[in-house]
Amino acid sequence: MAGFRCAVLIALAASLCACAFPVRYALRDTPAYSLSVWLDKAPLLDPEDALKGCAEWLPKGVVCRLAESEETADVRVNAADDECLPDKEGMRTLAIAFRGGRIIFNARCFRHSDGSYDRHMFRAVMTHELGHEIGIWLHIPGDCAKDTPKHLNGQPVCGIAVMNKTYDGSVWFVTVVDAMAFDLRDQANSSLSPLVAGDRGPSTKNEPPYCVYRAK
Repeated sequence: MAGFRCAVLIALAASLCACAFPVRYALRDTPAYSLSVWLDKAPLLDPEDALKGCAEWLPKGVVCRLAESEETADVRVNAADDECLPDKEGMRTLAIAFRGGRIIFNARCFRHSDGSYDRHMFRAVMTHELGHEIGIWLHIPGDCAKDTPKHLNGQPVCGIAVMNKTYDGSVWFVTVVDAMAFDLRDQANSSLSPLVAGDRGPSTKNEPPYCVYRAK
């Protein structure tokens, strides 16, 4: 019955994607994965907001918690103190995800001109970056094309999603499209730990950045 409900929900979402309407994934899967996150002690890396961003993946069975130390974390988050300046295309880099469980936030991009902290943006970017560490290493295309990856149910994985390549403040949650991308994730390059197996230590890989998340 649950599988039927999921199939109906996904089919409905696919039809709505053509209208550029994001559908939040609400069918809660059985908790199956643990993701521990360690944050550098930086003013703009708020642990509570980080957990709320991570919790958006709970409907896909991901249970998040703060790690006691960097050494025992599945994902480690640091803050860069670079100026938040647009590039030649007018885009600002918000964060970079590295394979092996490392995320670097451009912390100054989360401050408004009056100095206040953009909590909403931080949570949304955390959801996106942890999506990469979960194993979704390809951004979801906003528009469908012939070469768009397809879910096992035959639906194309495309449309408005938190895993699009550019930040959209109106989509801070895991959509049905994101949920399909989760099902197709690269499990060999995922920081998720199965709950039944307990926690594992972080990867020691130090590979080049794979994801650069930007905003206008």
